[in-house]
This record gives sequence, C-alpha cells and structure tokens, in this order.
Amino acid sequence: MATLNFVPFNYGSETWESYTARFECFLVTHDLTELTDERKCAFFLSVCGTDVFHTARALTAPEPLKAVPWPVLMAKLTSHYAPSPSKIAHRHAFHQRSQAEGESVSAYVAALRSANANQGPSCHNLQKKIQLTVNIEGRPCEMELDTGSATSIVSWSTIKRLLPQLSKRQLQDCNLTLRGYQGNLIPVIGTCRVRVQFKGFDGRLPLIIVEGRLPSLLGLDWFQSLGLQISGINHLSTSALDCLVNEFPAMFDGTLGKYTGTPVSFNLDPSVQPVRMKPRRVPIALKPKVDAELDKLVAQGVLEPVDHARWETPIVLPIKPDGSVRICADYHCSINRALPSNAYLVPVVQHLLHTLGERSIFAKLDLAQAYQQLVVDDEAAEAQMIVTHRGAFRCHRLQFGVSIAPGLFQSLMERLLQGLRGVIPYFDDVLVSAASLDELMARLREVLSKFQQVGLKVKRDKCQIAVPQIEFLGFLIDGSGIHPTAAKTKAIVETPAPTNRAELQAFLGLLNFYAVFLPHKASVAEPLHRLLDSGAAWVWGRREASAFLAVKHLLISNDVLVQYSEHLPLVLACDASPYGVGAVLCHQLPSGVEVPVAFFSHTLSASERNYAQIDKEALAIVAGVRRFHHYLYGRPFMIVTNHKPLLGLLAGDRPAPQVLSPWMTRWFVFLASYEYQLHHHPGKQITHADALSRCPLPEAPEDPAALAPVFLIDDLNLPTSAADIARLSAREQVISRVLDWVRRGWPKDPVDPVFLPFKSRLTELSVQRSCLLWGHRVVVPASLRTTVLQQLHQAHPGITQMKALGCSYVWCPKLDQDIAAHVAGCPQCQSTQALPPKAEPRTWEPPSSPWSRVHVDFAGPMLFIAVDAFS
Repeated sequence: MATLNFVPFNYGSETWESYTARFECFLVTHDLTELTDERKCAFFLSVCGTDVFHTARALTAPEPLKAVPWPVLMAKLTSHYAPSPSKIAHRHAFHQRSQAEGESVSAYVAALRSANANQGPSCHNLQKKIQLTVNIEGRPCEMELDTGSATSIVSWSTIKRLLPQLSKRQLQDCNLTLRGYQGNLIPVIGTCRVRVQFKGFDGRLPLIIVEGRLPSLLGLDWFQSLGLQISGINHLSTSALDCLVNEFPAMFDGTLGKYTGTPVSFNLDPSVQPVRMKPRRVPIALKPKVDAELDKLVAQGVLEPVDHARWETPIVLPIKPDGSVRICADYHCSINRALPSNAYLVPVVQHLLHTLGERSIFAKLDLAQAYQQLVVDDEAAEAQMIVTHRGAFRCHRLQFGVSIAPGLFQSLMERLLQGLRGVIPYFDDVLVSAASLDELMARLREVLSKFQQVGLKVKRDKCQIAVPQIEFLGFLIDGSGIHPTAAKTKAIVETPAPTNRAELQAFLGLLNFYAVFLPHKASVAEPLHRLLDSGAAWVWGRREASAFLAVKHLLISNDVLVQYSEHLPLVLACDASPYGVGAVLCHQLPSGVEVPVAFFSHTLSASERNYAQIDKEALAIVAGVRRFHHYLYGRPFMIVTNHKPLLGLLAGDRPAPQVLSPWMTRWFVFLASYEYQLHHHPGKQITHADALSRCPLPEAPEDPAALAPVFLIDDLNLPTSAADIARLSAREQVISRVLDWVRRGWPKDPVDPVFLPFKSRLTELSVQRSCLLWGHRVVVPASLRTTVLQQLHQAHPGITQMKALGCSYVWCPKLDQDIAAHVAGCPQCQSTQALPPKAEPRTWEPPSSPWSRVHVDFAGPMLFIAVDAFS
C-alpha cells in the first residue's frame, strides 16, 4: 500500500466535494473498498497532505486523531472545507446567471441545471412545469407556461382535437422561424386567431400551429390579455387571489352571505291594494326539481313556509344549464306597482372611472347572489311572498326583480366603502386600483374587511386580482388611461363585405341613418352607391373594398359614437332577420334626434334559425339588453321593435301570460330585472338595427340567457323518439303547415277551421328539434296519438288523472275528448268500474177512497187513459 500515491488536497485549485469524490474513485480503482473504517481513515490521513492533517487534528482535539471514526472525521472536514452555502445567495446567483458570449445553448442549460441542483430540495419547485388550463373555442386545453417563448404554440393534433372542422388551408401563412431551446428547427404549418377564455378574459388571440407531437405552450404574447405577470422565476401574480383566500377564508367559502346591518324596508303605497294571485301549475316532470330548490332556499334562510299572506306572487321556473330550476317571482304584476321610484341616483359611469387617477394594477370583486345577501324586515318579507304548488313562502332576503333593489344595493355599497381610495363600487362589482401590488393588496384587505364586518361574501371564480388591465362597465382600463373596448364597435368593424345588392343596400341603410354625423359621406361611399345604379353589374373590386373600409372607419369615429351620458334618455333598437339579430344603443337628444352609443350584431346559430319569427325578434331584444347590461341596468330605458305581437308578451308593465314557449319563459325572467318600456315602430324607422341584423358578425356567441332546454316528452319513455315525432310531423298536412307558419309568420287572411286551435295559441307555439311545442308540451301528430294515449293510460288512471298527466307532456286538438273516449273504451277499466247501488222495489200506498189516486197516460196520439187506483 506504501507504493500507492494520491495527490494531496489543494484548497486553491479544487473543491472539497471534488477531492472526496476522486478519493472514492481511487479506492475503487485499487480494490480498496473493502478496507475497514479504521484503515480507511489512516490511509486518507497519510495521503491528504500536511494542511488537511493539521486541520483534522485541530477539529478533533482533544480526542486523539486515530480514535475518531471515519464518518465523524469526514463530517468535520466537510463542514470546514465545504460549509452549507446560503440558499438566498444560491438563488440570487441562479437568477443572475446569463448566457455568456460564445457559450452554447446546451452548455448554458447544463450550467443552469448544475446551479439549480446545488440549491437542494427547497428549490425543487423551479424544476416543475407550470400548467394552465384555458378554453380554446369553448374546449379546455392544458398549456405549459413558457416565459422563454414569445408566441403561443399548439401542435396540429391538438388543434384538430379542439377544432375538428379546421383544415390546413384555412390557416394563414406564418413568416416566423421557430427553434427549440436546443436549437432544433420546429416546422410551422400556419397561424390563426382563436377564441380564448381564461378567468375574466374572453376574446380572440393569435395562435401558431406546428407539426409534431409538441406540448402546447402559452407564450408571452398572451400574458397581457390573460392578466398574467412574471416576477422572478416562474412566479405568477395569480397567487395574489390565493393569498386573500387564505387571509379571509370565510369570504370565499361559497356560502350565502347575510348582511348584519339594518334590514331593508319597503315604502309601499297604501292606495295600492295587496294582490293575491293563484299559483301556476308546475309540470309533473319538474316538481322534484322545484321541491329540491325550495328546500335549498329554506335551508339557506331565504324562504320560510307560511299558510297565507296579503301579498302572493306566482313563480316562474327557468331551467339552469345543470338541469336544476331557478325560482323567480313575477313582481311586475304585484309589489312593483306599489313601490315608488328609488330616489337614489345611479352614479355617472364616466365620473366613477375618472376618479381612478393614474394606476397600473387592478382587481375586481364580484358579490355572490348580491341582492339575496340583504335581509328585509317583516313587512317587506310579506310583500315579497311567493306562492307555489307547495303553498306560500315568505322571502326574508331581497329578491331579484324588485324594482327598487338596484338603487338600494348601490347606495348600501357606496356607504359601506366610502372613504376608501381607489375603490369603485357599481352594483355587485367592486373595482380596486393601485400603483403597486403592495398598495393593491392593502386596499383589497380593507374592502374585504369591510365586507367581513357586515357579513357580505364574494364569489371566488368571478374575481380578478392583480391584472394590468381590466374591463369595467364597457371600458378597458389600464395604466395609460380609459379606452373603449374592442367589443363596443366590433359589430361595425368586423361587418363582412357584402356579396350582393341586398346586403349592400342594408349596409348603406345603416350608413344613411347616421349621415348627419359623417363628414364627406357622399364622396367616401360613392363607389358603393354606383353598384346600386339601374343596370349596373355587380363587380366588387379594389375601389369598392377601399370605400367599404373607409365608410366603416367613419362609422366608428368619435363623430358617431357619442359618450354615454347618465342624463340623456336611452333607446335600444332591436331587429331580427332570417340569419342574424342586431341592436343599436342610442341616446335621445333634447331635439328628439337619436345618436348611437354602441352597435351589436351576431349571426344566428343553426338551431336559432329554426325559431319562430316572434322568438327571433325576442332573441334580438334579449341579446341587445345582455350586451349593453352595464349601460341599461338600474335605469329606465325604451326598447324599440318592429314586431307588434311582442307588446303582449315582453312588455315590462304587464304580467306574464300563463303559457309561453321555453325560450320566451326564460327571456321574460331575464328581462324582469330591468326597468324598460317596449314600443313598436315600423321597420322603416329602425333601419340601423335592421342593417346590423342583415350584416351580422360571422361569429355566433352563446345564448344571452342560456339555459338547458326542456323536452319533457322524453320522460314518457315512448317507443318513438323525438326524431320520429319530427319526421311524422313533417308528413302530416296540418302540423307541417303550422310548423312553416311558426317559423316564417302566420298569414293575415282567415285560415281553415282546422287550424283555429293552433292560431288561437300562435304566440305560445315554438319549434324545438323540428317538433312543434305548445309551451313545454309537444304537439302530437295524428298518427302517434293512439300510441301516446296508450302510454298515458298504461297504469289505467281515471279520466281526471290521465288528463293531468297528459297536460304535463303532450297536446293536440280535442285531447280531453280523446282521453275520455280512450278511458271509456278500455275494457279493463270498465270491468272494474263500480256498479250503481241496487234500488229496492217501491210499493204504492193503498188508496183510502175512490178517485183519491188516479193514474193517467196517453195511448197513441188520440187515446187518453185514466185509471182509478181504488177500484
């Protein structure tokens, strides 16, 4: 062993970790791994050099060096020559490590991995990939957050899973050259703009499509739009919400809050007599769901069952997307008549936004079930009473649809948050702004503390925290100031170029409506007008396209879109065409002239194009109100339509009809929270809305009051499907004609008597899945009526029960008579029917004298017979 040589340790040229690692390799090379710890210790001390030897003696004194165990000796030397470094210093060095000049990418990555490995388990999170789930075209897509990528990328296989109908020819050319972190070339197919939804963001963003099975990367180009920020390495500002949730867990627990202040009271007009209305019938198929929702509200303390009350308002039952029901009351026909207008003025939006000042970071809080967090006093609870199939219920919380609820809630929020800088409450939304993240978090804590003191709670999934820009009340707010959102003028900017004379005429009709605001309109639009000359050929060239773009630029200029004003009356003009709906929000000037504030249009989906014309016109109203909610909510406005039958269905000052189509039912409930008047104007007076409906955006957004449709006949378990009913309905002469009239409009001339039962219900008929519906009940073709009657009579109910069962699912002319005839013709029912009671024979009392009782009768037309009972 004396012949074995090992270089002594040199502190200046080698680290202690490297030296001990080489010593272990030396032992393996010379087959010395089997040495005992005592001999290994002696061999090491003999070759380590004098400096290490003297250091070892000093570290182990006063114990003799040869008595120190090998593990203890190595631990003391390692602690001396390689002490544990500061984790903060290591992290700082890791963060500051930049790629040196001339250093290859692979060498740089290896250096980073080595530096990260030296930081130990505490920095293991730096090696983890951060995944975010975003919705692309309505479907979830898991993407890897990559701060080193300037663009967002998905593979062709991924985009085909999200958009099966997409083809490579639809992609735009991409001039970028992409390489991986190791320098490998990534083949690019093309690029497109896709609809992205993430937290509060909903818009279109660019996306690059590449070949190969590569992970989906969320690059820096999406960060600002999605509200993401980077500080340090892979540290997202989205954790600010988690921080608040940890500090205020009760505020985000998902339960219904309860305001601890003074209960809300109503100042009812004593001259208005209380109204007690009868409950509306609940379809049998919906009763379990209604019962479950009533039980839930009772458990939350919102409702309390009672025997009766002076006020009783019936409920309406729109269906939620998850299949459950929402219980709402039709207060238009009850207490809203007795409530005075709220004297509280809704704040001017521009005044609110200009109080923000110069801010660079923002947050928005959303109060969960805002109105129902407010407790009402006993008198108001009785006035809000609802009546159901289970009896009457007292409402102990402020209810949606009460006319003064918006003003009450806004005044409460402003009093509660008064004095807090950078905080703007507007109904159930609270905007918070600050110059830094620390300042923002401090202000959010103040707001949440105020809410916590009075028992209010917020909805976590609708809150946006620490974002660089935010959309609020129709404006986009960022560090540079206040801007109109892209969606505000999208209906005009993205109007597709006309393809025929009719579409061009519709567009120019919109242009002519605003001619007084458009400078040089005649010269700019001249090429377009020439296409409408008599005998002119349709040629859409570069000159026409340039004029079309210039006209759209005029329409969205400041000369046209006036600023929203709290003091000017609002008018919402809505119209529907066979393939689109449009709406224009206008201000009415003192002179009576209407000037536009914003435009809206969208293309009808395939199912919406099958709606009856009256449903399309109603959809245009609901879609317009939904789009301009922030402008309309909480203040009176006028809705203008050119479809007169809607005045009897959606007028804001009339109760809902007993029977409505499924769509009309939920739209009526949706509009109940708005204070509006519905007016009819001829179509030629609302050409601007008509033009938007005939030049709709190609994108079809979601249903503005989306709820799951109800097709109750599916619960009957018939041997035929809805497709069979639709097929047989199309073959039957009467129903097929009615289907066509429902979709296209009823004739003005008198109809054949066979159609009268349908025409008397024309505002209540609708089409769903190509089947004719009356309310929620399917109209059964004649060829299926026997099958349906047999299914309804399967358990052999009586006439009354069978009629009640049929009224929940189906309808056809003379259904009640058919049910009565079917039960009467059922042998099993007739055989078990109870016989009438047997009567005892009656004997005459014997007469006491002649002629005391006489029996008379006619025998033929000429013979009269009289008999004396005594003789």
